[in-house]
Amino acid sequence: MTCIPKATTMPERHSPRRTRSSKLYQWLTSSVGAGISGLTAAFYLAKKAPGLPVTIYDSSPRVGGWIRTRHFETNKGKVEFESGPRTIRPVGDAFLVTTDIVTKLGIGDRLLLMTSHCAAARRRYIYYPDKLTCVPTGILSWDLSEPLFKGVFTGIIREPFRPGRPKEVTDEPVASWVSRRVHPNVAQNMVGAMLHGIYAGDVDQLSMKTLFPNLWRLEGDHGSVIRSFFKFSGVRKCPASDWRLRRELVPLLRWHLNSFKKENAMMVSFIGGMEVLTRSLKAYLEKSSNIRFRLNTPVKSLVKKYSSIQIHTTNNMPPAEFSHVISTLPAPITSSLLPAPIPSLSIVESVTVQVVNLYFQNPNLVPVRGFGYLIPKTVASELNPEQALGVIFDSETSLPADLADIWREVPVEAPGTKLTVMMGGHYWKGRTTYPNDGEALQNARNLIKRHLGIVDFPALMQVSTQVNAIPQYTVGHHDRMAFGHELLRMYFNGRLAVAGSSYSGVGINDCTRSAYEVVRDLLEVGKPGGLKEEDWTGLHKFSGEEEIQSIPIGEFSQSFGV
Repeated sequence: MTCIPKATTMPERHSPRRTRSSKLYQWLTSSVGAGISGLTAAFYLAKKAPGLPVTIYDSSPRVGGWIRTRHFETNKGKVEFESGPRTIRPVGDAFLVTTDIVTKLGIGDRLLLMTSHCAAARRRYIYYPDKLTCVPTGILSWDLSEPLFKGVFTGIIREPFRPGRPKEVTDEPVASWVSRRVHPNVAQNMVGAMLHGIYAGDVDQLSMKTLFPNLWRLEGDHGSVIRSFFKFSGVRKCPASDWRLRRELVPLLRWHLNSFKKENAMMVSFIGGMEVLTRSLKAYLEKSSNIRFRLNTPVKSLVKKYSSIQIHTTNNMPPAEFSHVISTLPAPITSSLLPAPIPSLSIVESVTVQVVNLYFQNPNLVPVRGFGYLIPKTVASELNPEQALGVIFDSETSLPADLADIWREVPVEAPGTKLTVMMGGHYWKGRTTYPNDGEALQNARNLIKRHLGIVDFPALMQVSTQVNAIPQYTVGHHDRMAFGHELLRMYFNGRLAVAGSSYSGVGINDCTRSAYEVVRDLLEVGKPGGLKEEDWTGLHKFSGEEEIQSIPIGEFSQSFGV
């Protein structure tokens, strides 16, 4: 593991000039929700429009949403538990926004990189059918005798010769698409396990068009994903929104992106835990005179007035009036606050995940090294009666003692074994009651005894039941969001927009990107190339076919500056 040196302050983008945006400084804007999306929206409003008053509402007394780090003291040192996300993948266009935030906050020196040399980055496992199988990282590491890999190579070889999808098919389950193009075993066992880890979702229900838009587009354009790679035209097709993000942020972040490549970073976390990011955002915003927090203040309703929106809260205070509101609450909650609920937002499903953190004093309990393992739903029920989704080997991603010496305010991690067991997800759809803490602990212990042979009793434990935590983009999600865009523009005429995990991705990078774009689009309304005022909803990209740009290969390959 390697720490990146402290980030150099990068030049800021210019805020809108008063002569061009005098109306901007008459706005009062609110962000409803103080998770990573709401904090990011407020951060970019503060950066790009420093004279704009912003109020942040949240029903919780704390910020950060599902991002939560807790530290426990033992006689051998501290133990750090993450009940939410614990790493960020430093890839993709969305990561540009997260990098920009880290750079501007000056917390680049707290980044902890897991390079390709780390076991956590090199080795990931899938439990199938009754044992751990290492997921290959290269062509020579495939063991075709393993049942997990049945159908992989024959499916890939045959993919170019399979018929394309009928034009009338506008979406389909991920399992259906992968089964058509590759093999049913690959769909259910490998892809199904992966989606357990990302969405805690069912591969037979999640939308291919939404989760894997590039693969969906390539099949639609060329009839085959593999055939598309052989149709070289000297250009690379890229969604216009992705290309715009690169043009906006890469020039500011070139040094940092080169650092990630030089270190061969595979995953990123923070020294002190993931909550370093949200706490740093809050600290920055609290120093801004125009930013106000209204924590412990549940929003009861959003009422549209002629040219504003009133926010009514449950604390019996007079309603507050704002020119624009960004809701980063889950889509069904946002819909419930409106005078007329928007059906396509109301029916966005979410699943509940129970997270059990375990710490054992014995440092050598896990029989293999790596990031952890995922469990597809095809595993026999008697081998997974707990309905677990996967297990993370947290010991592999902890801060090494030599780096802890650098950060004296971060105590050395106690030696031992740390695990996180995740249970529930789509298995618990329709449930209204969940295992209590004692039952959850016993379920987790039973699972790791069966799969890993661990019989020790944990010295520390933590149970977090995260109700409706992860949105599910089921088949038809794209079209439902397009309809949601139309209703938002009709009802609110560019006064209310949405962002966050309910719409375009559930990861930290996805959330920061959605918040960045909704703020950027707000500040560019009515300008050349900007949105019409009524189209500011946060969902406009779902309306119609997304614009695809053809970028010369040379320009595309240099777009990350590496």
